[in-house]
Parts: sequence; C-alpha cells; structure tokens
Amino acid sequence: MYGFLAACYLRPPDENIIAAYNALQPTIKGLKPVEVSDKAYLTQEFHDLFKVPLRKFTTPYESAFLSDDSPSITGITRQSLQKTYAAVEFTIPPEFHEMPDYIGIELSFMHLLCAVEMNAMENGQTGPAENC
Repeated sequence: MYGFLAACYLRPPDENIIAAYNALQPTIKGLKPVEVSDKAYLTQEFHDLFKVPLRKFTTPYESAFLSDDSPSITGITRQSLQKTYAAVEFTIPPEFHEMPDYIGIELSFMHLLCAVEMNAMENGQTGPAENC
C-alpha cells in the first residue's frame, strides 16, 4: 500500500496506477472506478495539486505541518530525515526532485522499511525487523 500511495504523489498517474487504484474498489466502500481515458485530466490534477503552486496547490511536506515556515525547523526536519534515510541506505531516486520531507518520498521510505521487515521475518531474522 505504501508503494502505491508513494507512486500517487511522485508521478502523474499512468495505466499501472489507474489499474492499482481500480483494484482497490472492492475493498473500499464508495470508491468510484477511474478510466484510462481520464488520464489527461488526472495528470493535470496531479500537477495542479503537487507541482504548480497555484490555486489548488497543496503543501505535501512534513515540515510545513510542523512549523510556522521557520527555516530552522524546516532544515532540522529535512536533516533528520536524511540521517534516518542514510541509516538504512535509502536514497531519493534522482528522477524525483523532491525534498526528503515530501510525502511521496516518506511513503517510499515506509515501503522500503516494510519490505526489509517482511524479508527479515520470512528469513527468520529478527535484527533487521527490530531496526525497522
């Protein structure tokens, strides 16, 4: 689930994201299906919400919710996340030009942690799972 949510924040929807979203329909009451033909509209919505700071723009950055835009809090939050990411060798893929506290990056990190924990548990290793 974290991987799907991260993808929704990191890139405009493609056929795979639309298919994954539609696959959730039976499990989430009231979820309406999306057609691939809606991709252009969804792409525009993605850019309006997450990339272009205009009327619909949201602020999907952790530091925006932790402070009153104080540069020191923003910097501390981002530095702390960089250290946390480095501790488990998580790097922000270069194609995503985002800060460490962007929700899509944080969700990608959670996806990695869950994968590491699952792998450790499947292999009877408790150390990596406990570190996560």
